[in-house]
Amino acid sequence: LTGNSLKITNNPSASNIDLSVYLDNTDHQNLTLSDNELSIAGGNSIDLSSFKDNTDNQHLNLTGNSLSIDNGNNVDLSPYLDNTDNQDLSLSGNSLSLNGDATAVDLSLYLDNTDSQHLTLTGNSLGIDNGNTIDLTPYLDNTDSQDLSLSGNTLSLTGDASGVDLSSYLDNTDNQDLTLSDDELSISRGNSVDLSSYLDNTDSQTLDLTSNSLSITGGNDVDLTPYLDNTDSQTLTLSGTDLTISGGNSINISSINTDSQDLSLSGTELSIAGGNTVDISSIDTDAQTLSLADNSLSISNGNDVDLSPYLDNTDNQNLSLSGTDLTIT
Repeated sequence: LTGNSLKITNNPSASNIDLSVYLDNTDHQNLTLSDNELSIAGGNSIDLSSFKDNTDNQHLNLTGNSLSIDNGNNVDLSPYLDNTDNQDLSLSGNSLSLNGDATAVDLSLYLDNTDSQHLTLTGNSLGIDNGNTIDLTPYLDNTDSQDLSLSGNTLSLTGDASGVDLSSYLDNTDNQDLTLSDDELSISRGNSVDLSSYLDNTDSQTLDLTSNSLSITGGNDVDLTPYLDNTDSQTLTLSGTDLTISGGNSINISSINTDSQDLSLSGTELSIAGGNTVDISSIDTDAQTLSLADNSLSISNGNDVDLSPYLDNTDNQNLSLSGTDLTIT
């Protein structure tokens, strides 16, 4: 770790990881350890001597490929050297292996049975199993009211003079465009998504109305009854020149002057004043003929009329025809 840059050694091609984005720069507190005394900047000190389990004096030493521990054995690491970056560590129980090598390191002698310890927090008091408690009240810095603000590309936190420049995280993707070709949706400088699975072929849906129920194929029904307003019983009334519809408004129709319209006949052309002309030559009324057989009066291409009720048993009755008017004296 150099500054905020984390890297792995013996691998020139490995990239570094910038941890600065994970730092919120609000702590500014430093821990120091003097003998068994752990101190925090601006806070109190804790005596850690009660947590010593006599393993603190152990040190790992590496000489060449030989790994040793104080008061313990040596482990020859040369079988684990393969000069590749593909080395993998695996842990089975307390046995640590490298790259599936049959030779494993037993870690049990380095375990001091402290794995069963648990931290508990009650109020501001932090406790550990079989140990002491620490009052964390001095570490509360009332930062809950801190606010983030963004000015340009600089992100700032209230109460902190420093800011974080976010410009390096901008990738100018605001200009990205969506395009649709057939069923393929694409975004500029990005990937494509096949939308065909979202097509449900609803173009063939049909609306059907039964009574007041409107339905669509493959869908639900809608009851249209609430939308009926019983306007079928509306009635038109005319008072003077005001035309009114029941439940609605009135219209003054005085501007519509129909009294001046006249019919005129010129030859076979029938005209109406202010309107159109109709050719009535196809209407042949002269071909109709009346005929009388006994008491039955007939008209050509028409019906028969029984005249017997009109007989008054006198010889003085005469029929006369004037145009299409039949007269009996």
